[in-house]
This record gives sequence, structure tokens and C-alpha cells, in this order.
Amino acid sequence: MAESNITKAALAGALKELMISMPFKKITVNNICSKCNMSRATFYYHFLDKYELLTWIFSTETARVLKRLPKAKTWRRIEKLCEYLYENREFYVSALELDGQNSLREYFRGWLKKQMYHLLKDVIHDKINRELYTDYCSAGVIYTIEEWLKHYPRLAPADFVQRLKMIDPNVYIKRKAPTGL
Repeated sequence: MAESNITKAALAGALKELMISMPFKKITVNNICSKCNMSRATFYYHFLDKYELLTWIFSTETARVLKRLPKAKTWRRIEKLCEYLYENREFYVSALELDGQNSLREYFRGWLKKQMYHLLKDVIHDKINRELYTDYCSAGVIYTIEEWLKHYPRLAPADFVQRLKMIDPNVYIKRKAPTGL
């Protein structure tokens, strides 16, 4: 691992530890730096702010989890992601409570939209309908994942994803997609 990534991983570990005991909004860059014995200058050399660090955690850790899965296996990718989120549930429940620009929820929504768009590309041929349905599914899936992480800890990731698959795309796929608006 390159030295830059070692430093980023140390900052990420510090943030993850802090988020288990305090809300993200109350965590400062000083808290993060103190936790891993680094200077603020080191932090700002690698990240613009704590939001960018949070996004880096999600993007690098999920990339590691998903790297061996082909993009064509959309539901398998979502299941692997849910397994990862489930294993890190305490951290992600806290991280996904943030909303707005630069939030993990926003980043996650963008990632999930790409997955859902890929899933629906052969089913919904009208571009506007596909985009609208992708937005709708992405928002619903993110909300449902958050609720699952918070309130259904005994529901295993594979069982959760099986239930997710039955909610929207499969229901929609069984009907003919509408054309035009």
C-alpha cells in the first residue's frame, strides 16, 4: 500500500472509531487528527474536509468488496454491498444520517443509480422513463437499506436483498413499460 493510502487509511480508521461514539456533525478535523496522531496539515494534504474523507472510506472500501464482481451481476453487487454495510452497520447507520451536498447518502445515491440504470437498461427502453424509474428505485432502495440497518439487524443481507428484489424492478419488469409522458 502506498504511503499516501496508509495515511488515508489511518485517518479513515480514526473517523470510523469516532463516529461510533459521537455524531459526525460534532466531529472536527482536530478530533480525527488527534485520534491518529497526525497534523491538520497532513489531513488537508489528503482531504478537503471530513465529508471527502467519509466518501473516500465508502468508495475505497466498497471498491475492495466489489472489485471481483462483473458489472453485469447487479443484484450480486448489491448483495455484496449489503453484506459489507451489515458488517459495518454501526458506522454506516451514523454516516447515512447525513444528508445534503457532499454527504455519503448523496454519493451512495449516485453509485446506486448507476447500478439500477444498468439493471433496467434492457427492460425499460424509453430513456426518460428509465431515468425516472432509476431515480425512484435508487431513493427507495437507499431508504430501505437505511431502515434495514437500523431496525432489522437479525435479517441477513442475502435475505434482505431477496426481499428487495421482489419490491420494485421485478414487479415493474412483469408489466410493459409505459412510453412517453
